[in-house]
Amino acid sequence: MIPLARRPLLGCFLFCACQFSAAAVSGEEPGGRAVVAAARELQMARLHERRYLKVDYPMTVRRLENEIRLARTELGMRARRIAEYERIAGTHAPQLFMVTLDDERLAALELELRLEGLDEEKLLFQQQHADQRKLLRLQIEAAQDRLDQLRRAGD
Repeated sequence: MIPLARRPLLGCFLFCACQFSAAAVSGEEPGGRAVVAAARELQMARLHERRYLKVDYPMTVRRLENEIRLARTELGMRARRIAEYERIAGTHAPQLFMVTLDDERLAALELELRLEGLDEEKLLFQQQHADQRKLLRLQIEAAQDRLDQLRRAGD
């Protein structure tokens, strides 16, 4: 138990500490609002980094990989159809059948071009990933530096 003679001093200390922390949170002291804003900016920068690394990047990579896999599968199916149609066409197939063969060839070409575009998009996205991570890390460091600077100025 604290002696009676020290209780008023303790009470005064607790009162002052509570007032100081309340003023810092509410931004009443000079620079307090700036510190709170800088802390919020730091938290937002960290959240942006986490969202990118845990949500945006994995979802985009997964979407691209799924589209590439689907395009490759469909291209394989079209290649088998074309091979079968060409085998049948060798036996003097009617002209209407040749139109179907040409349609399959055109669809296969469209898929090849789409697949090339998806492969390139995935490669560029993965190359950009390192730059994006660095940018997000720099934003966090800048927000942390600003917060540290404001806290030092307040001391």
